[in-house]
Amino acid sequence: MTWNQGLTMQLDEYTIKLPDQPLEKEMINWRLPISQQKFSYEQLPDLRTLNSQELQNLGASQWHLREHGHWQLIKGQPVYVPGGFWMFLNYWTTTRGQRPNFRIEAWEFFVFWYLHVEKTPNCLGSLFVKARRLGDSEKTLFILYERATRYFNYPSGMQSYTDEEAKKAFERIVRAHKKMPYFFKPKHSGTMSEELKFHRPSEVNTVKKLKEARGEVIESSDGEFLDSSISYRATVNLAYDGQILGHFTLDECLKIPFYKLNVRSQWDNIRRVLTLNNGMTAYGKALLLSTVEEKNENDPDNSTVEMAEQLWDDSDPNNLDGNGQTESGLVRIFRGFEKNAQIDEFGFPKIEEARRHRQNRIDSLLRDKNYTELLSLYRKEPETVQEAFSKSTTNCP
Repeated sequence: MTWNQGLTMQLDEYTIKLPDQPLEKEMINWRLPISQQKFSYEQLPDLRTLNSQELQNLGASQWHLREHGHWQLIKGQPVYVPGGFWMFLNYWTTTRGQRPNFRIEAWEFFVFWYLHVEKTPNCLGSLFVKARRLGDSEKTLFILYERATRYFNYPSGMQSYTDEEAKKAFERIVRAHKKMPYFFKPKHSGTMSEELKFHRPSEVNTVKKLKEARGEVIESSDGEFLDSSISYRATVNLAYDGQILGHFTLDECLKIPFYKLNVRSQWDNIRRVLTLNNGMTAYGKALLLSTVEEKNENDPDNSTVEMAEQLWDDSDPNNLDGNGQTESGLVRIFRGFEKNAQIDEFGFPKIEEARRHRQNRIDSLLRDKNYTELLSLYRKEPETVQEAFSKSTTNCP
């Protein structure tokens, strides 16, 4: 990435506009020496000590940050933290039961989503071709939750590599939802076993419950509710057909065998689900992400690598039609092995160490003439998008 006077940044194929940069004295951490300028997490007061007005003010201030984000000085550099990324770092609970660490690679992920994909009206979402174990599935689940709990009448859905993985992903969202603070937890109904419905008022961690815990007498009120939802479906074609979705996620989409789900056909279905007026109006957005694995390598017409390459080419932001869309309606981005490098105490990647480690492994595989494992390494930990689409030796001219 490169910066341009704090107004735009270059990320992969995209020039992304940033909000106006304030003076450094108005940024978080500005009084601290550079050695202490790490991401500053929110420190909430004891909610039991706050009165009604203080609880309301706290919720309003946190919602402002969720919507607008803010600037922080990280290791001497001004960094704009998008509101969604701020919420992710402070209030999302990962599969390990912890809140996420600040990482520059994660910052890039959320900047791309919130400042480019979200702000491009004709864009139907993004295609991430990536190295493995980046934690992007966790980020994707958060985005699905954040959008569904932010907008009214906003149904959201997900599929994954297998039915079981989709179920596990949904359960991860439910666990994170249960731990949200009262000001970000919408009222829900139902058992949350197969669908998370944000409908009628609930007594779970609401302001009303906090007040009643202190013995305060308040008037009963149903208040407003979102009428949004989050659900998951089996790994089959035509899931969600005929519905309207505000957000859709398909995890590990580039390694699903054709006999299980034809990703291109399913995306054509989901594209209709995300749009109105015969595709003229983009109602929702999708996030498709995956590493690339070779399936059906002896059948080029049904090869997952061939499919991945085609979807990548169809999502080229430099090739737009008269409606300002790519052929797929998605925009693409590549996230290579360097994104998974170890980080320093500030969250910046140790790229040189990661490169040396990977090259040593490549040299060893070449020395042993283990080309099958080498191709597998290229696809799972690619440095370039070409390596991500490496084909097996049986199909190599």
